[in-house]
Amino acid sequence: MGPAPPLPVPAPRPPCVLPAAFLLFSRQEHIARISTEYSEGASTGLTRRPSASSGSYVQRDIKRVHKTTGENRSLVHSGMTYITSQTDRDKGRCKQFYENYGQQTMSRSCLVACYLLLALGLRQACAMAEGPNGRVVGGVAAAANSAPYAVSMQYQGTHYCAASILNTNWLVTAAHCLTNSAQVLGSTLVAGSIAVAGTASTTQKRTITYFVVNDLYTGGTVPYDIGLIYTPTAFKWSAAVAPVSLPSSGKVPTGTASLYGWGSTSTTNTASYPSTLQVANNLPIISLASCEAALGTKGSDVHSTNLCTGPLTGGVSICTSDSGGPLVQGNVLIGIVSWGKLPCGQANSPSVYVQVSSFISWISTNQVAPS
Repeated sequence: MGPAPPLPVPAPRPPCVLPAAFLLFSRQEHIARISTEYSEGASTGLTRRPSASSGSYVQRDIKRVHKTTGENRSLVHSGMTYITSQTDRDKGRCKQFYENYGQQTMSRSCLVACYLLLALGLRQACAMAEGPNGRVVGGVAAAANSAPYAVSMQYQGTHYCAASILNTNWLVTAAHCLTNSAQVLGSTLVAGSIAVAGTASTTQKRTITYFVVNDLYTGGTVPYDIGLIYTPTAFKWSAAVAPVSLPSSGKVPTGTASLYGWGSTSTTNTASYPSTLQVANNLPIISLASCEAALGTKGSDVHSTNLCTGPLTGGVSICTSDSGGPLVQGNVLIGIVSWGKLPCGQANSPSVYVQVSSFISWISTNQVAPS
């Protein structure tokens, strides 16, 4: 089915810093309702936490209790998210621009996954995807089997994030891709196909029954944006489906890297999504100091566990729905797409990733399947 007709695009606004993915959902509710295996336990309530640019954002800490074992686990520890009604026609992706407008409501139905104050109210302007064309900003179409570890996370047939295969049953992605447990547990993992529609004969589709979010992740453009996904049906290895390698613990990458993703390819305020996997090669890894300086007031959100790529001259970057996807050197996963600026690909707009080498121990110890 073709894309919905594009909505009027709002006048350009100053770049907004936000996570690279915006999760879509089908009915009004708050995050972390009821999952397949965990029920919602006690909530520690709402906490106002500092944010570099908006002053603060609202957070809700939710504990999860395994329905069979009674295990207490913090599966979701993230910024409070609010979802408005979502019609079938609007199931396509939205590009979102955020401004404070007193108590006005949101003008369109999309998930708010930003650090901005919910207490002030937000007005959200969205533009539907124009269609299946273009590339990862500044990239090219990826060859079949060039990234057999790259997986599309899809909800009701719509790609919203990516993940990387670690082994037969586990994948790694960005934590902000996992903030709505009902959506995540209703998602499909599409592996073995560079076509986002999963039309290749080598395609393997899997369900998600369990996931883990780093306990230190608090939502939005902050550190520790990493999570793990468990699928009960093992992947079958082939030329099109294979695990990625992990770096040595603590090793800081240098040089250049390759980015894979199905995210928006647009350098304007109108999103454009590809039908096939895209790759941007030879991205320069830049120092955290250069990254912080380029990001200005948002530079304070860059952490020692992050990794940044340029070029700062613009033209190549991550973009909306690249979230959770792989940044690699050869077959080694060095980064997980986390956040950046809109519009994508502008000068002095580095791409920010989770530095995987900072989380080798966490990845290893948290691959514990539910009993």
